Amino acid sequence: LFREGQSTVKLLEARITSATERTADKLAIEVGDRTVFIRRLIFQSEKPILLHREHVIYDPARPLIEAEMGVTALRGLLNGGGGSDLKWGDLTVEATVLTEEEAVLLHSEAGVPAFQLEHIFYDFDDRPVSWGWFICSGDRLRFNATIGIPDQEEAKS
Repeated sequence: LFREGQSTVKLLEARITSATERTADKLAIEVGDRTVFIRRLIFQSEKPILLHREHVIYDPARPLIEAEMGVTALRGLLNGGGGSDLKWGDLTVEATVLTEEEAVLLHSEAGVPAFQLEHIFYDFDDRPVSWGWFICSGDRLRFNATIGIPDQEEAKS
């Protein structure tokens, strides 16, 4: 998914919204402040793999929104759009199930086990500027980890 050319991104929706209590809390803004809500599908080999929803703080003086809307690869989403003002982020993975809407968009079935990858991205002043989440059917995402220190000879092969 993260290799160049492995994924494509399709913008489904972009609109200005008023921050709900939850959105305001995540982005450290006031309830009712304006955000841009963006919804996209990430494809791999023309199959929808991830649904992404995101709230970006509305600030017409910053190029963040244009950078986010212009992203065409998953790597670009996680690297902070098109080289914008993002410094770092937090990512949390949780188990969930697909809703009706998510199942339709991901060509799956409602109630199927899924992963939710929630993110908050921060600017260079360490202020949150973007909060959102990816949804992926549980059968389409696999996490691998190496525990301990691998043998140097085995690591070279």
